[in-house]
Amino acid sequence: PLPSKFINLAEHCLTHKYGLIIGTDTNSRHTAWGNQISNSRGHSLIQSLAQAGLLWCNNGKYTFKRNSQQTAIDLTLRNEHAPQIEFWDTVPTFSLSDHVLIEFVITLDNNVLKSRPIRDINKKKCDWQTYAHEVQFSLKTNNKLKSIMTTSSQHSIYNKSNHDLNNLVDNLNQILNDSLLKSCPTTFIRNKKKLSWRTIEIDQAELELFKRRDELNEDPNDSLLQSRYNEAHKSLKTLLAKESNNSWKTFCTGLQKQKNVSKICKALAGKKSTDLNSLIKTDGTYTASPKETLELLANTLYTTTEPDRTKLRPKKKKVPTATLR
Repeated sequence: PLPSKFINLAEHCLTHKYGLIIGTDTNSRHTAWGNQISNSRGHSLIQSLAQAGLLWCNNGKYTFKRNSQQTAIDLTLRNEHAPQIEFWDTVPTFSLSDHVLIEFVITLDNNVLKSRPIRDINKKKCDWQTYAHEVQFSLKTNNKLKSIMTTSSQHSIYNKSNHDLNNLVDNLNQILNDSLLKSCPTTFIRNKKKLSWRTIEIDQAELELFKRRDELNEDPNDSLLQSRYNEAHKSLKTLLAKESNNSWKTFCTGLQKQKNVSKICKALAGKKSTDLNSLIKTDGTYTASPKETLELLANTLYTTTEPDRTKLRPKKKKVPTATLR
């Protein structure tokens, strides 16, 4: 069954006619959204979605792939008040996750809804003459401001009510902001920050993987192309893990120059959305404060002895074929 918070959210949106779009990993199989078989979770989910008034937008393509297993378990849901979802599709790009990237287009009043850019105003390159001209022109054409700006009596301002003064201040701010937008060149902030540990070898390995993927798409039944693609995939995954681990080791080495807890606090302070949750200790109890959580992390991660990794992930015993039969 769906969680109670999920159902309450769907019912709230239906009652108040709010549009609701949800992307979720259901781990449920049903032929209705592209699986070859339906399991008990799928039957239960499709009934719950009907009761919650939610529709799925999948077109039958698989959204999860592990080795030769391909299933459709990730759903894009919407209610009747949500905008139309068009061109739902999966993106065949490389990802470290077993889940396939999903993309779709949302339309509002026949206008494609694009991502809202973050506007940045470069005040250093502002044309202040144009700004002054725009402000003067707006002041002359604004009747509410004109009555108070051209008055000869300074005390007439105090005769206005608070409501009128607030409206005049809002109009003046609007004029100043609009004039600034017209006078300054507008740019859009883009996050082009690159990972510090991403090397040229990783870029080359990624291009090689894309090349092998395109070759495999032309002839999916070719075993040689499949093996080349798997090798390229494995090579890129190995490089990513290696460089990431090296970067983490370099970061940990730098912690020796100052207190561990202080360094971690400074690293986490730059991310305002980071919340330190409680962690379980060896005695079965949980940490009661962020400081205790950080101390537990520091004492656990920064040890002088190398852990026995064979005990962390024990290998599964292979069952003989005769036993299976």
